[in-house]
Amino acid sequence: MSKKEFEEKGEPSTSVYLWATLGAAATILAGGLLVFYLYFITSKGPVMEDIVKQRKENLVEVRSKQAALINNYAWVNQKDGVVRIPINEAMALTVDELNKGVTKNR
Repeated sequence: MSKKEFEEKGEPSTSVYLWATLGAAATILAGGLLVFYLYFITSKGPVMEDIVKQRKENLVEVRSKQAALINNYAWVNQKDGVVRIPINEAMALTVDELNKGVTKNR
């Protein structure tokens, strides 16, 4: 579009500004309604306190069982002589084995 053609057309009319403003407002309103629907309508509501309490108790129980598994000795298979050892000891033994392997290869 040349400068002359632009000057001949002049400024856009007031109705163009009005429709652009209404379009922008409608877009913002539609976005707000979508957010309202997705956030408020689909929310599950308040969490029941008894459910929260039960989940916390379950978590404490699971964590204590996990701690017992990784920190204590136990038989895995007594017939075959397989024993579970504490994780810290297992890591130390693994490091020792790897260090021995490195010195043998030199």
